[in-house]
Amino acid sequence: MTNPHPRPSRFSPEQIARALRNDILAGNLKPGERIVERDVGARFCTSRGPVREALRLLQSDRLVSIESYRGAKVAEPTTNEIVEMFEARAAVYGLVARLAARRASPATIQSACASIATILPLIEQAHGDMQITRTIMRNASAALNLLAAASRSDYVCGLFDECMQRTSWHISYFAVSQVHDTMRHYVAWRKLSNGLAARDPGLAGDGAREVAYATLADALHAFPQLFPSVDP
Repeated sequence: MTNPHPRPSRFSPEQIARALRNDILAGNLKPGERIVERDVGARFCTSRGPVREALRLLQSDRLVSIESYRGAKVAEPTTNEIVEMFEARAAVYGLVARLAARRASPATIQSACASIATILPLIEQAHGDMQITRTIMRNASAALNLLAAASRSDYVCGLFDECMQRTSWHISYFAVSQVHDTMRHYVAWRKLSNGLAARDPGLAGDGAREVAYATLADALHAFPQLFPSVDP
């Protein structure tokens, strides 16, 4: 029987989706874990309608999969999906780096190179050290966000933001795994820094793409250990 007086929702679907997204990115909700609508509704003091809309929003970001008669669960990626996600990142990284090399102010170039300079000495220490890897992630994000803003293009900034949001789970999950090839990361970041300093769009773009591909290599290396039950 339908309740004629449903509980008013204290949270919008967007707010519920944001909270669940943060749980997924933080690892509080694991890949393959079921998300029970009733439990989420109780958590946010709301009916199932806003919860279902929130789950659909997360499904569009590929963070959640929804199956008929079985409900929602945290997405479990395949190797093909991982490759596609990092390919998208590589393309966007390359674009913002090329534009930044042409358009950024000297102060922005200096700031981006300074952020990269903090990354380089940490890379060799990152093998198996989650805390150092998280520091690298933060500094890398700061450098890349500077480059996106320096593109001086609202369209490119929007593309960058959307790509980062849609692939953030994959990056956050795999970037805390072991760095498999530290030299590859070092060379990629050094190339990006040199390209920016020289105002060389081609070199900067190549370096930025290689940054993404170095992390992709780590992800593929870690995949069997992180998802032993998932069919690649």
